[in-house]
Amino acid sequence: MEHYYLQSLAPFTLFTKRFGLLFFFFFVGLANSLFATAPPKAALGTAVVDGNSSEWNLTTDFFANMYRAGKSDKEIESKLYLRYNCATSTMYVLVLAQPGVPVLTQADDAFVKFGNSDKQLDGNSGNNGTPPDFAWITSSGTTIGWEGSFIVAPGSYSNLNVHVQVFNDGESQTSAVDDRSIPLEIVCPSCIKPNAGVDQIVCTPTTTTSLTGFSPAGGTWAPQTCNPAAATITNAGAVSGLSANGTYKFIYTLNGCADTVQVVRNPKPNAGADQAICAPVTTASLKGFSPSGGTWAAQSGNPANATVTANGTVSGMSANGTYKFIYTLNGCADTVQVVRTAKPNAGADQAVCEPQSTITLTGFSPSGGTWAAQAGNPASTTVTNTGVVSGM
Repeated sequence: MEHYYLQSLAPFTLFTKRFGLLFFFFFVGLANSLFATAPPKAALGTAVVDGNSSEWNLTTDFFANMYRAGKSDKEIESKLYLRYNCATSTMYVLVLAQPGVPVLTQADDAFVKFGNSDKQLDGNSGNNGTPPDFAWITSSGTTIGWEGSFIVAPGSYSNLNVHVQVFNDGESQTSAVDDRSIPLEIVCPSCIKPNAGVDQIVCTPTTTTSLTGFSPAGGTWAPQTCNPAAATITNAGAVSGLSANGTYKFIYTLNGCADTVQVVRNPKPNAGADQAICAPVTTASLKGFSPSGGTWAAQSGNPANATVTANGTVSGMSANGTYKFIYTLNGCADTVQVVRTAKPNAGADQAVCEPQSTITLTGFSPSGGTWAAQAGNPASTTVTNTGVVSGM
């Protein structure tokens, strides 16, 4: 019985061992498939290749460590940061040495390649604003890294090779990504939202404006439905037909994605009537401005440093001339002026004796003014602009 028992179990034991081994390899393969590390992705964004790395975010833009001799079992000599602009297919690269480690400005050894031969940029690429561009980065007179840009299409790359020479441990050291070949994935969203520019304010009676700052170029403009009036817009951003006050919206579309900008047309406020004052007066009160709630400001270039309060009280008009003051409400403004002129001289007082009823006024200056009899005189006297008085 015992011998039979062992013989009967042998095939079964062999089967379970083989099945278990197959199951083990299947499980390991499944686990590797499920938990395999995806290639790292470059952050999306743009940068300026100008030797100033202040616009970079050293946390979100970090991509990889760069090791001595390109070996991950050696010390980290520098770090690699990447940004990718999907709209222009431009990769921006920043390499910064570790603190205290200077970078050697060896142009041929500061590069980006795919593999060992497909060079995208190096220290000889120049910097004219068109990729490939390159610039060394310095701090307190010491070179600490470099930044650059080059054109590359979105996709997966298995052999990104980034390199720089540094000075460490008393000699030149190669600093490169691990094994001089790391994976890179460039993924762009299916829709890149354009920028329609900044909102604007126009004031009556204006009916046109020009939208600026929209990007990238090449999109189309259209007015949004239900605008206050039937405004139109060209693909260059020229708007016309803003004939009613209110908020107008315009849609900028590029590659199936859109952004909206608005133009608000507000009524122009009324700063009130112009005024005239005579020296030595230095103050005035502006009246009749509407609607209320706006702000006053003195226009630059006034004859003296006059000021105006929120309720329109003006002071400091110490010199003759034309003063202008601006009343602003909801982004629209109107201007009022106060003219301060020198007080004329009407000449010396005179005396006449009856029965004389006429006299000529003399000594008034400057010439060119007008004369009038003041109300309440003892008789109905008249005076000409040459100063001849009659009817006394």
